[in-house]
Amino acid sequence: MMITDDGLPERELVLRDGLDPANVARAHRAALEVLRYNLDTVRIDALSDRPWPETVAAAHRRALALGRAQARAAGRFRGDPATGIGIDPKDDGQFALLQALAPHTIGAEGWRAERLIFSACDSGSSLWLAVTVRQHELLETRLRAYCLPETAFSVLF
Repeated sequence: MMITDDGLPERELVLRDGLDPANVARAHRAALEVLRYNLDTVRIDALSDRPWPETVAAAHRRALALGRAQARAAGRFRGDPATGIGIDPKDDGQFALLQALAPHTIGAEGWRAERLIFSACDSGSSLWLAVTVRQHELLETRLRAYCLPETAFSVLF
């Protein structure tokens, strides 16, 4: 167990193998709901190693549009606007994009201050998060609400 900068004990969790895609999506949703108001900076790639599920096609199109708008605003006319899309987790619409796409993306990361606390990659097969003891309890409650076993995550430290 690690101690955060503000003195709170923190656990690192990883998503266990063996969940079907629908349950992987629910696990991502539960994790993000618990971390939402601790996330200061979030970046996501609107890229996947697999075809995007039809259920998230509209969110994918919105994320691509957001990436293009951010690239134009920053004066980036080269590169791939589908990568490194900034998400404001306090904005309901952008947070919904994150929840929809995180279980399918090749990469999404979230930070609290300068500390990484959320990482999703490999098109849904990898999810890591750092939570306080209280957040871990909240996550277990969310998992039960989504009919997922509390063992969906393994504690690393």
